[in-house]
Amino acid sequence: IEQVVEMVQSMFSINDGAVKTREWSMFFITDLLIANMSRFEKVWPSVLTNFVSLMESPESQEPSLSAFFKLLREGFTSESEKPLCETLKLLFGSKKFSSETRGQILDQIHFILSQSSQVISGGWCSLLDALRPANFKDEENILNSAFRCLQIICNDLMFSLSQETQMQIINLIIDFASQTIDINVSLSALGLLWNLASIAKTPEMWKLIFQKTAPIIADPRNDVSICAVNTFFSLIISNSELLTEDIYQYLASDLFTKIVDSIVEPREKSEATQQLAFHELAHCGRTLWAKFKDVDVFPDQFWHR
Repeated sequence: IEQVVEMVQSMFSINDGAVKTREWSMFFITDLLIANMSRFEKVWPSVLTNFVSLMESPESQEPSLSAFFKLLREGFTSESEKPLCETLKLLFGSKKFSSETRGQILDQIHFILSQSSQVISGGWCSLLDALRPANFKDEENILNSAFRCLQIICNDLMFSLSQETQMQIINLIIDFASQTIDINVSLSALGLLWNLASIAKTPEMWKLIFQKTAPIIADPRNDVSICAVNTFFSLIISNSELLTEDIYQYLASDLFTKIVDSIVEPREKSEATQQLAFHELAHCGRTLWAKFKDVDVFPDQFWHR
């Protein structure tokens, strides 16, 4: 391992100012790492700082990124997936890449999700963090690219993931629904909650879905708030037989009150949301009365408000 690290470090130092020379040295490093994949987890931490520095530097960025992309395409294995996903997260935390370059990095994530998702295990947390909308403020095109990655996860991959990862995906969906850069992404993100509902197996997951969706009902964008109302109450009614007693308790004694408090706050052009929310509350309470009637605050206190 020490010999591999030493050889990689020596290749980093090769620089005569020519792009071709840097390109040769970086691709040699990538090939060396791929050839020593069984030792990748031990080698990568020793070379990461230099590799990232070269990717961030304007003078060496293009050949270094090209070499890193090759590593992602040809060396993304069960031995390397976790450290490489952590590196992707690190790159999106950097302020030294242009929007175009960040888009190229997202293209690599899209490729990984499409071609190599089966090997991702320990890297899911970092990969999902890399896709957070907070990383793409005021970058509509890049935001849309990140959202397309989330769509692949929700449509094709989520069903086989751990509950911990699925719950992180719920939070990511809500982040996309709440962002204000692109309203179409917000509306589409709320639609992805139905994918989650089809696999929700525990009260913890259902509680998180409802807890995170409810505040969007107060979104200042009318189209988003109305979509949130429809999604929230449709999820309850459509999955009523799957919800446990403590979920009904949570909805009736906590979330419904918070929803009412949020929609009665003065807000420009909010009448449509208010009317729909009160209609859906009444419809939900009437349709699922047998589920709610034993929650003390629901029949006695909630409706008296």
